[in-house]
Amino acid sequence: MTVVAPISAIVGMCSPVVVGLIQGERPAHIAYVGMALAAVAVALVGDALGHHDLPTPLRAIIYAFISGLGFGVIFVCLAQTSEDAGLWPLLGQRMVSVPTVALVAFWGSGRIHVARRVLPLAALSGLLDTTANGLYLLAIHGGLLSLVGVITALYPVSTVGLAVTLDKEKLHRSQIIGLVLAAISLSMVGYASNA
Repeated sequence: MTVVAPISAIVGMCSPVVVGLIQGERPAHIAYVGMALAAVAVALVGDALGHHDLPTPLRAIIYAFISGLGFGVIFVCLAQTSEDAGLWPLLGQRMVSVPTVALVAFWGSGRIHVARRVLPLAALSGLLDTTANGLYLLAIHGGLLSLVGVITALYPVSTVGLAVTLDKEKLHRSQIIGLVLAAISLSMVGYASNA
């Protein structure tokens, strides 16, 4: 996971940045430095440079790349929606994603079985995911795709923060450096969005 998550996040970040720049967005110069630092920060926070007992299979790296592209495509598609559409794009997203996941699950095992005890957690997860996408939608309609995409890609930082707080995990030196770089990159990108 420590290699897969950063790959997915970095690829997911690059897609909106590239599309935003192709569409003519020109953030302040400091934003470009922030973008580069964000990519490095995500890799370090995800402990991509740490010691790993098992090598990461090529298939896992390919899946991470594809999932990152998927995140990037979702972010880009949501950015193309009109402000007048309100939250309707999120309903459309759910109407596609839920049946797709169900089909993939069924195709993989030939049946779909969900234990009753996990249903509340699954519902909470869906609610939080939809809330996050709604907040992204608000952010994208008020800012540049290239900048909002970078901020969104810093999600592994919150995951590591929760792991430290709730699970009492210890951070490696590279992860601490990554957290500092994430804060610096967030400051740079935030400054650029107000410049």
